Amino acid sequence: MPTGSKDNPGLGVYKGVDEPRNPFRGENWIRPAGLIRAYERLRQLDGAHPLVITQAPIGTVAQLSPYRKAFDITGADVYPVSYPPGVHTRTGNRDISVVGDVTRKMIRAAGAKPIWMTLQIAWSGVAPSKQRPGVVPRFPTLQAERFMAYQAIVSGARGLVFFGGHLTQVAAPRDAAAGWNWTFWDEVLRPLVAELTSAAVAPALVAPNAKRVVKPSTPDVELIARDDGTFLYVIAVRRKGTTNVVAFTGLPKKIASGEVLHEYVQKPLPPPIGAGKQVFRSVGVANGRFEDWFAPHDARVYRFRK
Repeated sequence: MPTGSKDNPGLGVYKGVDEPRNPFRGENWIRPAGLIRAYERLRQLDGAHPLVITQAPIGTVAQLSPYRKAFDITGADVYPVSYPPGVHTRTGNRDISVVGDVTRKMIRAAGAKPIWMTLQIAWSGVAPSKQRPGVVPRFPTLQAERFMAYQAIVSGARGLVFFGGHLTQVAAPRDAAAGWNWTFWDEVLRPLVAELTSAAVAPALVAPNAKRVVKPSTPDVELIARDDGTFLYVIAVRRKGTTNVVAFTGLPKKIASGEVLHEYVQKPLPPPIGAGKQVFRSVGVANGRFEDWFAPHDARVYRFRK
């Protein structure tokens, strides 16, 4: 109860009813009115901690919008990595880029309230059971998890949650004994979390959206620009298409170069190898424009000193 837990230093947020508008509930879906009453009562008991409601990815904006008065933060869980792909989201897009589609839908459904997206470690659709013994386990790779995280951010998410590490029925024996999928943590999630929370990238994730409009030369590249007063950041992902050079325009004309965060080169360039130090790869800027290679599911964070 909030009266007993609101002062607990371990409390970050309250989690509301999970997926209240999931169509799988049939006629028993949870109506907004009761959740709104519960939210208002919670605010009376504890006005300091926000309440989060996570929706299923297959609700429509019209179905989800009536819940706006029932939460401080909302979002959706979206688990596109499975055999066959895309069975969780049930849309025409079976690619992992459906994460961006669902995030943008949740932005519209939430109005002005913030979005946290729940991304995949594992879920019931990749875990065999007596009812579905033919299910084949499948997990996101580091590249896929990294793309989904950055695409959610580019699409408007201000928080990320990762679900499914507790599903030990599809974990290695030592992880099952430990109660959590630590192998996935070591191979995928820890490197991603380390990058997102690094001294270079973290400021971009909490910075306000930039007023300046930065545009890519191809529509399959999605981006968001952030500005913390010291740096202009451009976070860009490519959802599909070919592998080629993409141009970006709209930067301040005075900027001459930028850095690609967490992509390293030796400075000075070799040869000889090892005769310099490792620094972030640079990109040149001329007249507010720069170019870089992009392949499908690439994700990059650029930093430009203002």
